Amino acid sequence: GGVIHVKTKENTSKVLNKISLNNTSKFISSGMEKTNRTAIQYATNKWDFIGGISLKKYGDLVGGENIGKQTPTGYNEINYDLKTRIKISTQSELIYSSQNTIQKNVPIYHKIALENFKTNQIDYQIRYLNYLKYKYISHKRWISEIIINASTQRTIEQRSNQKNNSSIFRNEADTVKNIGLTAEIVSKPNKKWTMNTGFDYYKDEIFSEAIETSSDINTQVIKRGLYPNGSIYKNSSLFNIHNLNFNKLNIVAGLRYNFLHIQMNELTLGNIAIKPSALVSNFGINYQLNQHGFLFGSITTGYRAPNIDDLGSLGIVDFRYEIPSYDLRPEKSLNTEIGYKYRSNKIDFSIAAFKMKLKDIIARVLVDGKVINGYNVYNKKNIESSYINGAEVNYTYLLSKYLTWYTNATYTYGQNVTKNEPMRRIPPLFGQNKISFVKKNKTLAIAHQFAGKQDRLAQGDKDDNRIGKLGTPGWNIFNVDAEWEFKNLSVNTSLINISNVQYKTHGSGVYGMGRAINLTIQWNIR
Repeated sequence: GGVIHVKTKENTSKVLNKISLNNTSKFISSGMEKTNRTAIQYATNKWDFIGGISLKKYGDLVGGENIGKQTPTGYNEINYDLKTRIKISTQSELIYSSQNTIQKNVPIYHKIALENFKTNQIDYQIRYLNYLKYKYISHKRWISEIIINASTQRTIEQRSNQKNNSSIFRNEADTVKNIGLTAEIVSKPNKKWTMNTGFDYYKDEIFSEAIETSSDINTQVIKRGLYPNGSIYKNSSLFNIHNLNFNKLNIVAGLRYNFLHIQMNELTLGNIAIKPSALVSNFGINYQLNQHGFLFGSITTGYRAPNIDDLGSLGIVDFRYEIPSYDLRPEKSLNTEIGYKYRSNKIDFSIAAFKMKLKDIIARVLVDGKVINGYNVYNKKNIESSYINGAEVNYTYLLSKYLTWYTNATYTYGQNVTKNEPMRRIPPLFGQNKISFVKKNKTLAIAHQFAGKQDRLAQGDKDDNRIGKLGTPGWNIFNVDAEWEFKNLSVNTSLINISNVQYKTHGSGVYGMGRAINLTIQWNIR
């Protein structure tokens, strides 16, 4: 696992007091995609605004070679968002942002194709995120910046499924309400030292229910949902991070104390409360060896507390039937990384190797002799220790004024020490090679994407009908991309998977896109 830091788009217009419009349309052959986004932005000296709406229609995905159309895999989606920034003074600002996603009739393809379901889909999936962010900047050493962020989120997911030759139609609904508050003080005691100190707090409320309708006797029965209804998950932490810059040497070091309060109510066991906590740390260095070369490394400890899904899920998940486990402990990790970077006018190169040790891993354990609705029954236990070794390389070379070569590749090797077998769902070697020609308003690129064969499998991989005993074959695909940019118009077209190769990402239940043509048109009106 890890963390992805995503920054949403901001108003970048340098023209004040004038509305700017942008429209982007994208089409992929065989009706696999028809999307359109319209965005508007406006700025003054005191405030600015950006917002937009996206309408997306994804058709059934057409796979390579003899795979053909994978029905059903298509669905519809609507996104709308806005962000406004108000300058309160020369030292402070206020940002409000709202992001919203609505998806309808999202099929779970592998359930229908591989597990004898007549229907299995997410009928309705919604995510709302709203946040208010205050930022204050001063010239004081110990309070250089103050950042406060308050947020609310809500996710709603409604699912339905029915097996072939079954009279039972099952509806499930899960709603998660989240509130969050983070506060951070940035201190700059001197030019070489920056310190971040703060806290964050998040609270999830989970509501889960299910209804089974029988067409034989025309009755409805209320069932327990996927999670214990009314569960509460509180996550809080205090952190302190230091960044020290000594010319050629840069050091980052920090501590985070994380504590959780998990509450669930089960009919058979009553109220359940779990309060795990942990202190984690990170230490990293970046040292400039010479004008172009840098050596970097880090040591990081981490932990993952059991969540509501780990503790309380009940029902069909992937290829198994899961039952609750309420005595789980946090997983713990130790990650070390070392690498080298080289940067010059023509070359940008980096290589890194890492090792992650994991203990008290929460693993699914087969309950011998127990089968529900045709699925083997599993529960979760802290029973495993594992490690993951890996390496990543990135290389960019400027062949000429207009021509650039890119290469990247990643390899990981995971081993379950407890079971003396490979870790589950470890990807094979994968990466891409790309050559790009850029001159004025024209771009042409040829890309080669690849993945090696993965037949080094855990027993859980072999039992997973999306992988199987033979694993996932390796593959190579080639794409060509061309773009023309004009004053207020850009046109992009792509030839996807030119050789129409049949391929699949390891662990996926859907084959990748076969030969296709993409067309994207973007208009800017100022």
